[in-house]
Amino acid sequence: MVPEKAPFFMHAAILNHYMPEGGFSPVGGSDAFAQSLVPAILEAGGTVLVRASVDKIVEENGRVVGVELAGGKGVVRAKRSVISSAGVEVTYRKLLDEVTVQKIGGPPRSLLASEAAGSSHHVYGFFGFEGTARDLKLPTYNVWSLPPTPGHDDMDLTGIWNGLFTKSKGTLPCFLEEELGPDVQVPAFISFPSAKDSAYQERCPGKSTAVVLTESHAEYFGEAGTTGKRSNEYEVIKDRYKELLLRALFRHFPHLKGRVSYCDVGTPLSNAHYLGRAASYGLDQDAARFLDPTLCATVPWMHGLYLTGQDMLCGGVFPQVFSAWLTLSKVMGVTSPDFWLLLADFVGTVGWRLLFDRTHVPKNP
Repeated sequence: MVPEKAPFFMHAAILNHYMPEGGFSPVGGSDAFAQSLVPAILEAGGTVLVRASVDKIVEENGRVVGVELAGGKGVVRAKRSVISSAGVEVTYRKLLDEVTVQKIGGPPRSLLASEAAGSSHHVYGFFGFEGTARDLKLPTYNVWSLPPTPGHDDMDLTGIWNGLFTKSKGTLPCFLEEELGPDVQVPAFISFPSAKDSAYQERCPGKSTAVVLTESHAEYFGEAGTTGKRSNEYEVIKDRYKELLLRALFRHFPHLKGRVSYCDVGTPLSNAHYLGRAASYGLDQDAARFLDPTLCATVPWMHGLYLTGQDMLCGGVFPQVFSAWLTLSKVMGVTSPDFWLLLADFVGTVGWRLLFDRTHVPKNP
């Protein structure tokens, strides 16, 4: 959210999270999460499916009994409940049919508001380089690039960010519609994942990566066509964003010009293909979302269906641990001895690691 719409408590929490030691990044990249979580699921007798798209949540007589896999691959039946971490939009708009949603009182108000705003539709630039982070002098911190735009004060962050969008539906921002002038810049977020991961060079010696993203709307890409057969209009807009993202990168790191060996761009429609929604971060994180009484971990009038993930609390990796515990308390009940035993074990394990286990601290921070 832009500053004028962001809740103060969220802004303060993020600052408090980053200020003491900076952001944290998993050693081994995002694969580290799967490598830690999957064995625990298998040891408990569970099964992990990959590339197994879900068509819908199966409900019988008011109770959720499982999920139906795409492509006629059958139904995975639930022993007790179904927990969706696909996000509120995907759950209510794709996994539950419209008649069922209306029967249970409609979707949460914050989902309707986020859909109307159409925000958090990101365009991603993924760039690869020959050379290590040390060779290329890549930082471990993130950069928010907010170049001043004509007609806006340098500190008018809201105005600068809103320059990415048009006020009227069906039109394109000037930097997409007109010839791209040499001085045109857009706000962007810049990060170097390879520089943050102390084990990256073991996996990919002599290589480095960057991700640069900005915000857009899915409608700017026109009649896109199907995945793998995009329209010419789509490709033109995508190439324009690629040029703008490279400009943002070189504005702060000019020495990287000529060092890019790989480039790929993801659009809001890429999100729709992989995530089932155009919005990268799910529901907008404004004050109204956190005060929405219709947004619940327990889906009303759908016995056995629960929600978890960033829409239940807030975005980011760190809060998802707490979102999971919130959902678990609903599934098991706060009066369950098992819930409190699990919570005590979790708190004790985390506390022990923080105080005594230093194996997770990088050797060269």
